[in-house]
Amino acid sequence: MRPTVESKIQAFILHWNRPEECLKTVAAFQNQDVSISICVIDNASRLEKFELLHRRLPDGVELVRLEENKGWGGGHNVGLKRWLENETSEFCVVSAHDALPKEGCLEQLTEAMQANPEFGMVCPQYEGGE
Repeated sequence: MRPTVESKIQAFILHWNRPEECLKTVAAFQNQDVSISICVIDNASRLEKFELLHRRLPDGVELVRLEENKGWGGGHNVGLKRWLENETSEFCVVSAHDALPKEGCLEQLTEAMQANPEFGMVCPQYEGGE
């Protein structure tokens, strides 16, 4: 069963001082077999790390720089708040800057959500099951 999402899935990737890893994560999300809109939230990285990421992000990927490091939850809350206030997409994804979702990951997650409307959120399993 393929997802029936009418709009793009909104993805927020939280970044802090690891532009190379973040660029790989962005590419992994762009290579998913779903329509996706990506926003990288920079959690007040050092300026040189932020600038490197800014220069190398692909066209169409939004970059938001926070003035202070809000931590893991606080940084993701910035993205979630934006999604709740502005987006019309049915699904939202939050991710760390070093996550590498395998092919089909987002499709499987959206299928699980659609098949189980009582679910409020789902997450992939780490390789190896830890």
